[in-house]
Amino acid sequence: MAFSTEKRTRKSGQLGKNGGGGLNKKGQTVEEAVLNKQAEDLSSQTVEQVELRQWSGFSNAEAIIRYKELYSLGHFMKAHYWVKFAPYNDNLVGLPLFADDLAGFLVTETSLPLLDAEFDENKVGAYYSNTFTGMREPDIQMTLLDTSDSRIINSLMQIRKAMINDDGTINPPATYAMEISIGLFSKKFGFQVTAAERNFIVAPTQSSLDGLTSKSFEILDVPISFKVLKPYQWK
Repeated sequence: MAFSTEKRTRKSGQLGKNGGGGLNKKGQTVEEAVLNKQAEDLSSQTVEQVELRQWSGFSNAEAIIRYKELYSLGHFMKAHYWVKFAPYNDNLVGLPLFADDLAGFLVTETSLPLLDAEFDENKVGAYYSNTFTGMREPDIQMTLLDTSDSRIINSLMQIRKAMINDDGTINPPATYAMEISIGLFSKKFGFQVTAAERNFIVAPTQSSLDGLTSKSFEILDVPISFKVLKPYQWK
């Protein structure tokens, strides 16, 4: 059996065209050719064509204006909040929480009630209408880091004793109520610009140290729920 010794030749452009890893007539790989083609298409567009491309429902030029307007509004950050504690009508004398003005810095997270309106539903004919009937203040959820002198836990124990006597009788709210102020401050201007500042007369309603374990070496934090007794403006 005889074998042909004639060498078969391929054009360099055929490998590139068929994806075999070769080069095309311009000496480019397939990937380079595609990228160059996209660059040529983009560069051939006029400024007007680019500005008319749609972004978020707007043309490119309109979207840029909108984004600049939104960015200029600025923002507040969740981490930039402040909390202050104070006694109510000079009660709770000697409470460790009021020993200095550092307790607010121990708050690692808190809620800030803004609005909780109540409405009654009324049926008139075939339709329903809603009438505003009152405003509620939801509980304030707060977590504080405790200190080496247990000022948070000891404060709760002292308030607990102020709520109820040894014989089981209950004391009036004025003996155990306290004032809390919560607000946001500006990252750029500090306390010169605040937002959502609200003041409340509250009493602790629930606190529990869950998840205590010998396997954990985390700093002890104390979650507390505060019941809003009444808005501060009714003091």
